[in-house]
Amino acid sequence: MGMKKRLCNNSTQGFPAFEKRETDGWRRSILFRGSTRNADWLGIHMSELAGGQAPEPVVKHQEEELTIVLKGEVVIGLCDKHGSPEITRHEVLKPGRFVFHPSERYHYLENHTSDPATYLAVKWHANARQQVPSRQLHLSRPVEYSKVDTPGADSVIDEPTTWLDRLEVHASGLLPGCGYKPHLDDHDVIIVVLEGEVTFGGIAHPSGSCLLHPGGWKHGLRNETGKPAHYLVIELHGKPVHYAPMDVLELTRDAVVRAAANLRLR
Repeated sequence: MGMKKRLCNNSTQGFPAFEKRETDGWRRSILFRGSTRNADWLGIHMSELAGGQAPEPVVKHQEEELTIVLKGEVVIGLCDKHGSPEITRHEVLKPGRFVFHPSERYHYLENHTSDPATYLAVKWHANARQQVPSRQLHLSRPVEYSKVDTPGADSVIDEPTTWLDRLEVHASGLLPGCGYKPHLDDHDVIIVVLEGEVTFGGIAHPSGSCLLHPGGWKHGLRNETGKPAHYLVIELHGKPVHYAPMDVLELTRDAVVRAAANLRLR
């Protein structure tokens, strides 16, 4: 199997079967770990967190991170003091909100309800820091978005970051019978299906699915159902570089191909 097929099929079909138990109340599924054209390291995992549980204590890391709540509700603790582990803000995240954590910013997450919560975490770093023009970009912040029915209709983040020339996140959607033809981008594209179902490569991806399209590979979507589909698009714009095929395959954890496995919660 060639690198192109492996990477283009690197996706979940609905919520995965969480195969790794980190603690009694925290299970997660690693969707991708490796390098891409725009990131020296990219990690994507989906977690299920039981009520009253926290996956980790207050932490910081060199990677930038997006945490997107898909089901349930969590509280995030944020720190506005550079270099300090003191939590200065608490924010509630429900579906329809996500949080962006800059590099080296302390934070934590907790499920403060009695019901389980499911969230997706996307983390990345590059080999060189960018010149970030605003101190505001160094603060963790929650972001709200609305579900829309047309592609690229609602941009919620579009700015340079510590590790990227530009991070772009937009809410998007497809009406029944609509779609767009396969095309390729230099930047990496991550699509998170929020509602409804989209089809890529002849495979249907319902809500809870996550599709990774690394820079340089063709991708397209269609809605072949009778209901609107809504999704988030995450674009990582860096300084595209080419990696040897074996480098990427060796860094991809077990050559994860969730579409072929058809893993989902029953």
